[in-house]
Amino acid sequence: MRELRRIRPQPKRAGKLIAAAAACLLVVATFTETSAVPVQSIAVTEKQIAFTFDVGEADERLAETLLPLHEAKVTATFFLTAEWVERNPLTAKAIVNGGHELGKRLFVSAAASEEQWRQELARLDAAWNQAGLPPSRVVRVADADKRSSTVRPDAQLSKLLQERGETVIGWSINAEPAGLPQLMKDVNLSLKPGDILRLQADASTAKQLPGLLQRLQANGWQGATVLKLQAGGSQS
Repeated sequence: MRELRRIRPQPKRAGKLIAAAAACLLVVATFTETSAVPVQSIAVTEKQIAFTFDVGEADERLAETLLPLHEAKVTATFFLTAEWVERNPLTAKAIVNGGHELGKRLFVSAAASEEQWRQELARLDAAWNQAGLPPSRVVRVADADKRSSTVRPDAQLSKLLQERGETVIGWSINAEPAGLPQLMKDVNLSLKPGDILRLQADASTAKQLPGLLQRLQANGWQGATVLKLQAGGSQS
């Protein structure tokens, strides 16, 4: 299995018949009949990409990741679980103080009930408030069983996130540590403007991060947080 993967959004349907049907359904449909589609890329014209890091439960030494980002003057979005913030509130604040953006990381289990979702989201809110972190309106939803890939929230969870005004963020490039050499080999072929790059905040990625940043900047690519990229483009 290739570690470096591009996820392509599904093409949008068009046509008068479909538009008419959608208009009719809009009158009678409720949000429980829809699902939130993760944002996988952002339409921009410049050579800009969003850096995002998934912080795992064992990733407690983020200095090795934050330092090369600081030296390269690149900001990123870090997705944190409630448990991680509870254990590392000072490090979470250090991420913010470095000019980075925080997102909430939520693991989805198919067997979870609405009450369980509310409890987990409430725990995230409590951890954020206790640590004194700024509000976050971006969420990354991962499969609680596979502990890996992004998933589309079901209608139940989608409704809760919509009520909270939160946007689900996926990715278009999944750069696991083993796939970074391939990405660095020719960044101009691997990337397109507006890509959302997903990295792990682990020791292996931290070792390769300085080389990746240097390679990107040498080829005219700029990194930013998800919200900064959204401010200059449209999501897809």
